[in-house]
Amino acid sequence: MTEFTINDFRTISFLIEAGDDHKLYNFLTNNSTHISSVNKWSELLKTRMDTVSEIITFTINGKNIIVNLKIWKDNFQNNFKDIKTVLNIDDFILTLDYPKEFLHDTLEELMVDCVYNIVYKGKEINFSLLTKEEQFKVFERLPSTVSNGVLQFIEENNHPIVLMPERLGMSEISVNFFNNTSFDLIKTLYSYYNYENILETLFMLSRRIQDIQYLNSRNPRDLDFLIKLYGEEVAKSEPETKSII
Repeated sequence: MTEFTINDFRTISFLIEAGDDHKLYNFLTNNSTHISSVNKWSELLKTRMDTVSEIITFTINGKNIIVNLKIWKDNFQNNFKDIKTVLNIDDFILTLDYPKEFLHDTLEELMVDCVYNIVYKGKEINFSLLTKEEQFKVFERLPSTVSNGVLQFIEENNHPIVLMPERLGMSEISVNFFNNTSFDLIKTLYSYYNYENILETLFMLSRRIQDIQYLNSRNPRDLDFLIKLYGEEVAKSEPETKSII
């Protein structure tokens, strides 16, 4: 996944403000080469840390609570469990795992998304390579015993992965790939800049760097560093100006 530039964050802010979760999800995961929702989510967390900051601040009861996302990343890796399962029912062999996406509208979507491969009487169907429409058609034709087996797999593994236990008045923060909480958490992490913040940042830096195209191509961490350098330059020039006067 390529990093997100400040211009990308402008698009993200518009999509969040519009409440268009599906367009936002597609935009965030568009460049991912991963199939699994777990890998997509992990990559988005890493990208947020690399291109914005490893720190996020939550305001609870008027108090700012600072969280280091590296702790979330480490806890995720430590608490993550491999749940890949081969389901044998009648003449069917299904390979099941975490869903391919982490945003779903219906239970049926989730069930279909957990199926990676189907073998029927020795004939293999590479389910992951089918289009969504083709996947639904195949899934609808499966016997109820097989679809019930997929549902049981989901129920047995529908547990959150704890990223941060309850602390300082904050509820436990966890991620669950069998509901949309994993998307909600990524949405929170990428609500870093609103449109006004972006305009203010570009306005401040354009006084020193007039190449707007260059500024738009940088990520938020780059721009924060440039603002820091600009501030240091201004602070350094003030004593020199006073001495001349």
